[in-house]
Amino acid sequence: MSNSYSLEDLKADVEKEFAPVTLTYGRETFKLRHLFRLTDDERKTVFDTLDAIKAEAGSEDQEISIEALSKLSDAVWAMLRALPEDGKGGKLVEVLGGDLAIGIKIVNLYTEGTQLGEADTSPN
Repeated sequence: MSNSYSLEDLKADVEKEFAPVTLTYGRETFKLRHLFRLTDDERKTVFDTLDAIKAEAGSEDQEISIEALSKLSDAVWAMLRALPEDGKGGKLVEVLGGDLAIGIKIVNLYTEGTQLGEADTSPN
């Protein structure tokens, strides 16, 4: 039995297993990197964002305050600035134009696509 591996094959396997969530807008493509492909600081931003979403979104029976909505918004935009490859986070946030509903939807797609679990984001 051989214990020899091709690094190229391993890299290709990792690329498939930890594939990014890809968004397109016109001709622009945004690849949201898997959590394992982020730096420690970027990973911390993602976890802080998910914690903020859970804390600020509250339950469906609870009304959300302006302050909570502002914190939620800041957290979502921070996460969406951190995730895209090639430093395209600012461009992604710009394209979304401050639409928090779309931002939260993207966060949910990301958490589902990277198997992090769905963030509870319903403010109603």
